[in-house]
Amino acid sequence: MHFTVETLTPTHWPRLRSLRLAALSDSSEIYGDIDLEMGFTAEQWQHLLDEQSWAALVVEGKDVGLVTAIPTPPDRCGDCWIKSWWIAHKYRGKGGARLLLNWLIELCKQNNWSTLALGVFETNTSAILSYERLGFHKVGIKKPSSRANTFFIIMAQEIKIG
Repeated sequence: MHFTVETLTPTHWPRLRSLRLAALSDSSEIYGDIDLEMGFTAEQWQHLLDEQSWAALVVEGKDVGLVTAIPTPPDRCGDCWIKSWWIAHKYRGKGGARLLLNWLIELCKQNNWSTLALGVFETNTSAILSYERLGFHKVGIKKPSSRANTFFIIMAQEIKIG
């Protein structure tokens, strides 16, 4: 199985829509409101691609995962905030996450960012273990999520620039 990572631009909005809806179908409790995003217009998808950095994980011409990153919001740690990271179940544990991480590291280098950070629900132990295997560590910050009685923890990884 040979994975590649492709940076998505506004012209790729149908691919982003397909990937996001697949992630939401798979895990709406983690990734957001599928009904809301199903109603997005082409312009809304293009705006997301214009305002945020997105990449697709591809195998044999098929999109099977995605990652998105933005400059870190002020209430979080790090320079680069990973907003979403998803890989279809069938393709997990086969090296695709490492390729998406490499894409994120290159994004950090291009923007002179030294720390990747993300939030993960404290109950999502499989994701926490996956992120730890990729070099992320818990930074001890627990934040309330937008969902009642749920919290996420922040994990981060330092990036060597230069």
